[in-house]
Amino acid sequence: MSEGYALSVHDCTLNNVAVQRTRPLKRDRSAAVEAVRARLGARDPATVRMRDVARVLGVPVTGVYKYFDSIDDVRTALGAPVRVAPLASKVDAAQAFSETFIARAAGPEHIKQVVAELLGDTLEIGPMPVGPKSARAVASAIGKIGDIDVRRTGGPSSMMVTVPVAVDVDVRVGRNYRRKFSATVSMPVKVDIAPTANLQLKVETKKPRRTDIAVSVDVYGLSLKLMRRIGRVDELLRTHSLDYLDKVLNSPEGRAATTIDLGRVIDEAWKRGLVLP
Repeated sequence: MSEGYALSVHDCTLNNVAVQRTRPLKRDRSAAVEAVRARLGARDPATVRMRDVARVLGVPVTGVYKYFDSIDDVRTALGAPVRVAPLASKVDAAQAFSETFIARAAGPEHIKQVVAELLGDTLEIGPMPVGPKSARAVASAIGKIGDIDVRRTGGPSSMMVTVPVAVDVDVRVGRNYRRKFSATVSMPVKVDIAPTANLQLKVETKKPRRTDIAVSVDVYGLSLKLMRRIGRVDELLRTHSLDYLDKVLNSPEGRAATTIDLGRVIDEAWKRGLVLP
């Protein structure tokens, strides 16, 4: 009789243990840590997985998050060394993010669009006196801006913008003499993209030197006598093209167009529901 009773108690004890294993343990974090440590023994904490912890605590894997934030949190609580990313890798990641961000927000096509809108389709030069005063020659020119070329130079934040202009020059000498000829002007502009602390990108332009501007004059059909009278038209085209470029870039419209307010763009994206699906 007593032996049967002992077996009955033993059976009940086993059944009770089984029930406890199948029910979620209502324990705090420290108790959960101790339970997992006691069950896993000398096992390396770095090899512990979420399902191992769930099995010990008698909860689904999602239930483990009641006690721990992540598997790294579990392993650290069990004694595994804290994984700290090397400083160099963090710096590299930040640098890569910055470069990718600038390349995406202000790439060559964006800069081309900004410059094209600022310069417009045509530029006018003159009327301007040319040659010696005794020649009484006056020239005017109308330039048509061609396809602007933008290329990176040594990184995502540095670019070289080349603005080609086809120019028709009209020269009047005195009252009765008039000749027309063509010329080409190529204006290089160095551009650097500089991020600021208030979430803006500044498009910084460096005005070329007068000698950097390439001018080619088509002298076909021009007499030597006329060329002596009108003098160095190419130098005048360089000077006036540079003045026009400087005027456009330093205008209020030019300064506004060379500031990209990313903070405002982000705010607008949130307002319009473009950030979340």
